[in-house]
Amino acid sequence: MVSWKTSEMIVHLALQCPKPLPPEVRALYLEILNNESFDNNDDDNSSKQSKPYKQSKITNHVEQLTVTDDKQRRCFQVPKRTILSTTMINVEAATIIAEMKKKLSNETNLTLGEFLKNEIIKVIEKVDAEKFCSIVSDHTSNVVLAKNLVLTKYPYIFPI
Repeated sequence: MVSWKTSEMIVHLALQCPKPLPPEVRALYLEILNNESFDNNDDDNSSKQSKPYKQSKITNHVEQLTVTDDKQRRCFQVPKRTILSTTMINVEAATIIAEMKKKLSNETNLTLGEFLKNEIIKVIEKVDAEKFCSIVSDHTSNVVLAKNLVLTKYPYIFPI
């Protein structure tokens, strides 16, 4: 049995799961990942692994600091390597996916079938609709959709 951490499971469901998830489930986990509403500190032993073998003396740190640097450094914590390599990249990927979905939700004619239908109708109307008896093309899904949409406007033109 695999033991998953919460953040790993959220990332897996939002970005990496090879099985098709329902769109609302994937959207939920993308939103959770985008908002960072899970605990990033579920690494139990990552700080133990990243400690150097030989610890430096306190005098090395005191000699290098000034008063202003000391105040600034107290507020800032350097992210762990695991946060940089996993969480921050995954959050950025979720943010980009969410922005892409938002932009695409406002677009029109996203399907190639609609575009092909409009192009076929332009050609039919330019040449003259009475001169056509059929449309011959391959059977990819977007072309089949375009032929069926043309068939609704010109029912006497047979799609082959």
